[in-house]
Amino acid sequence: MKANTPLNLGFSSVLAAVLWLGAGPPLFGGAVAAQHGGHGDGGKAMMAGKGKPMKGGEGGDGGMGGGLYGADWESTLTDEQQARLDELKVRQKKMMMPMKARARAIRADLVTMALADDPDERTLSSKVDEMLSLRRQMMMAKFRHIMARREVLTPEQRRSFDVHVMKKMSKKGGGH
Repeated sequence: MKANTPLNLGFSSVLAAVLWLGAGPPLFGGAVAAQHGGHGDGGKAMMAGKGKPMKGGEGGDGGMGGGLYGADWESTLTDEQQARLDELKVRQKKMMMPMKARARAIRADLVTMALADDPDERTLSSKVDEMLSLRRQMMMAKFRHIMARREVLTPEQRRSFDVHVMKKMSKKGGGH
């Protein structure tokens, strides 16, 4: 039996790495999610009103509207703030789309390589490094986007926004 070194990974190590890198149980769930409103549930969350947050704390799941944390930050935006946040959102989506597509392609390559009869571990290791580098870029872009959004808000709106971000990240395991 060979030792598991970075260039000599066992099948279970490779499979664990592929799953950790975001393939999840349905290996290509990201592609399906993109086709159904951005949720990995076939769009059921969007249809059930759990998609984009509602303004003013109306409906939803008792989120940020009123209550303990004060007014929902989105319901207090000026037209100018909303326009700026919309610009930031479009810019972020344009930047992330090719990165997400590349991540899906790398993930597919990793699965194909891991399931090969005689996988080339050096190539596999290189592909894992490529995915990790891309994931780092995506995470940095996400957090830069959050910081840019905060700059548009007033101190009061930031407090509500910060709670919103923390809740969202804790539910998704770091996703925003």
